Amino acid sequence: MPFLAYAKKLTVIDPYFQLDQIKYRKTLKIIAECFRERRGERESGRIIIHCKWNIKGKVEELVKDDLVNWQNTLVKISGAYKHSIEIYLWEGIEDSVKLHDRYLITNQSGLMSAAGTDVDNRQQSEWGIKKYEELNSLLSQYNKNSSPFKLKGAVTESIIDIFY
Repeated sequence: MPFLAYAKKLTVIDPYFQLDQIKYRKTLKIIAECFRERRGERESGRIIIHCKWNIKGKVEELVKDDLVNWQNTLVKISGAYKHSIEIYLWEGIEDSVKLHDRYLITNQSGLMSAAGTDVDNRQQSEWGIKKYEELNSLLSQYNKNSSPFKLKGAVTESIIDIFY
């Protein structure tokens, strides 16, 4: 997929991208496989995923167990495809912008889908191209210091941070 092959950095925004679900693990594997792969050669890159903090009401130990499982998935996929992968978990703040649409944004362009980034053979979805000028304002919503959302956690291959 040329969209991912020539990108240096990929940002995935999908509020429902939860790695405890197999369909999202499949999606991440497909993305990692296509990302920075050209003519049989793969260069390393950076994949950033922004999703919703969707683990409200769970006991703290269960949250940590879930995130350790997510981290194990990142270690496995990162090791296989040589990309660094980061997941940021966000919570909506009252009266703020709602997390809904899904995006794949590279350093060159962006795609949007209202239905999702997961692998689902029973759902039809269309992807649209976002104007390059619109991407900065969209990405700025996921900057810890100026976001309409609250950063609740981060997971990488090497760290798990939870902000209560």
